[in-house]
Amino acid sequence: MRVTRILFLSLATAIVVLAFAATPSGAIKPKANCPPPFEKLTLQQALDLAEQQGVPETLVIELFAVTDNNSDENLCFAPLPDTKNRVGFFNVVDDTAEGPR
Repeated sequence: MRVTRILFLSLATAIVVLAFAATPSGAIKPKANCPPPFEKLTLQQALDLAEQQGVPETLVIELFAVTDNNSDENLCFAPLPDTKNRVGFFNVVDDTAEGPR
């Protein structure tokens, strides 16, 4: 009788653990933060910066349309190092991106 009870409790515990492990991690909304070394910019801030640099506003709007997965009008920008063939470029990710672990 005691062995049956221990076996039943072990089985019940395993089922509960598996049930919690199977819940989707997407149930918790990811935080809207930028991983280092990125800096968060709103659409308006990016448009203002683009205007100062002479970049067409349509390019910024298209960038946000393609990259802003959570539609909060925030993206993360990190400057890429200047090289012989590349000056003034940025790496851009959505603000829900995860940084290195």
